[in-house]
This record gives sequence, structure tokens and C-alpha cells, in this order.
Amino acid sequence: MGLKLPDDYKHFDQLIWQIPSWGIAIATGVIVAAQQIGTSCQWGITPNQVQALILGFGAVLLSALSIAVHKYRLFQSACLDKLLPKPPFGQKPSAGRYMQGALLLTNGGLFGLTLATLFEIGTYIFLGFFLGIVSWLYIEKRLSLWIKQMDSEL
Repeated sequence: MGLKLPDDYKHFDQLIWQIPSWGIAIATGVIVAAQQIGTSCQWGITPNQVQALILGFGAVLLSALSIAVHKYRLFQSACLDKLLPKPPFGQKPSAGRYMQGALLLTNGGLFGLTLATLFEIGTYIFLGFFLGIVSWLYIEKRLSLWIKQMDSEL
């Protein structure tokens, strides 16, 4: 006996699973691109500023992907009209929580790397990771409240 899920639910699940690979590709690309900057720059700004600009652009893109995962998870939760029977608890099956966390942790690390490159203070990397964890906890709390509200209205 298989678990029957609506097509909308499967669609959002597929989108949620694709976004982390996009995020890793973006993060890897901007880190490699930032390291390719030479020691001289013709635009009147320092190479560190160019690197920070490239890394910051990647952090903005990862932020957009994080928002997309959050929205997809919310829409996915709205696709089901009741909790699914999944042992040991009646929870909706999804790995989106941990993917969201990994994406936000990567985004925070990239943001911290941007600050560390711009201001030449290495401890900003840890600040970025901390912001990523705090953002993840906040989004999880907010999403769980919305899901509870949706379930109570059914």
C-alpha cells in the first residue's frame, strides 16, 4: 500500500530537492570566481573589494534561493488537507527542514566570507555561520506556526 500524495505536493517536493544543488553551484562558482581576481585591478578599487562584491552577489542569490525554499515548503504544506499517517507521528513527510538549514548555513558562511574579505577580519566568517543558524531557527519556528494555523483551520 503506497502513500498517495497530491500532484502539487510532489511538484513542490521536486523543487525543494533541486534548490540545494543550485545553491552549492552558486556558492562554489562565486568562491572560485573571487579567488581568480589578480593582485592588480584597473577599476580603481582594491582586489579585496572586487572579491567581496562577487561573494556578496553570491550571498544575495543564495538568499533568494532560501526564500524560494521557504515559500515552496509553505505551499507544499498547504497542498495536503490533513496530516499523513507516517509512523511514529502524524507529520507531513518532507526533508525540506534540513535542506533549508543547509542552504541558510551555506548562505551565512558566504556572507561571513564576504565580510571577512572586505574588512580583512577572519572572525566574521563565524559571525556569518551564526547568522545562518539563527535565520534557520527563526524560519523553522515561523513555518511551524503557519502550518499549525493551516491545520487548525481544516
